[in-house]
Amino acid sequence: MSLEYLGENKILTRDGVVELVDENYMCFRVHEHIRKPDKDRTSEIIAAYHDLSKGKKHPLLLVAPQIDRVGEEEKKIIRETTIKYFTKQAIVTQSKFTVVVVNMLKVISPPPVPTKLFSEEKEALEWLFEKN
Repeated sequence: MSLEYLGENKILTRDGVVELVDENYMCFRVHEHIRKPDKDRTSEIIAAYHDLSKGKKHPLLLVAPQIDRVGEEEKKIIRETTIKYFTKQAIVTQSKFTVVVVNMLKVISPPPVPTKLFSEEKEALEWLFEKN
């Protein structure tokens, strides 16, 4: 698999664009037509995280307003990837279904890093960088 670089710190995958922003945080902006992660394509996204992270964990801004479901296999892959590459994750979504599901999953199986849902990118970025 070869990754398509759109610049030094930006990679195009079939599901979206992964970018290391200002060496500060990772941003994965999912293509608008993607409604569900697909386990057969996650290796591309993980390879992009790997190449851009250079062995360092970063906060993640996941912009996926249209994602409305995640399968069991994909949940496992996402959890493992989160542990390996991220310190914290802010998820921007417009899907009320996703909000309900993620909030329920946070209770049943807490995420491996601090995770919060937002409807606006600005608020998500503020939360990613607030001091605890």
